[in-house]
Amino acid sequence: MTETKPVRRKQEDRSAETQARLLEATIDVLNRAGYAAATTTVVIETSGVTRGGMLHHYPSKVDLMIATAEHCLVKMREARRGRPAGAAGQAALLEIERSRYGVALTELMMGSRSDPELATRFRPVARAILASQSRAAGYIAEQAGIDDVREVEVMVWMNMAAIRGMTLMQLAGVDDGFAERATEIMVENRAAFLARLRKAPRET
Repeated sequence: MTETKPVRRKQEDRSAETQARLLEATIDVLNRAGYAAATTTVVIETSGVTRGGMLHHYPSKVDLMIATAEHCLVKMREARRGRPAGAAGQAALLEIERSRYGVALTELMMGSRSDPELATRFRPVARAILASQSRAAGYIAEQAGIDDVREVEVMVWMNMAAIRGMTLMQLAGVDDGFAERATEIMVENRAAFLARLRKAPRET
């Protein structure tokens, strides 16, 4: 009986390592080739995990893709927590969205448009993204002394959509070095928008 816990721990460690290899390999493939080319065969070849090992953890491609999306959200959330405030923070946010995790998540969003099963399974991930943005908006409103949190939520959503759009344009080569200045403009617009909300009269 004394061997049970150490053996189980080793099995759990191996299982976690295998899952991490599969998820990171999927992210690599999504970055390199896009969703359409991210077949389980290519992921298996990239990860070095056997097909049986992959099927044990992720029985289908959609299972693997959803787990990858959730993994990207965790990694991006961790990165956002450590970013600075102000313009530097907005620039850092852009880099997070353009990171391999951000690109993979964007590819999965795009893939959900042509894959009905992925689209259905992606809905909880979409809700998690919106919930994260809502929490960020609440924090921003509280720090700025703003009552209209909904307006701040819209601003956060718009900024994230703009950043993701810039990422897509850069991936497609539709970019003339505008990203840095565009980010500065976003910061300026955000500051002006929050200032207006602070001055807006409260509803009675």
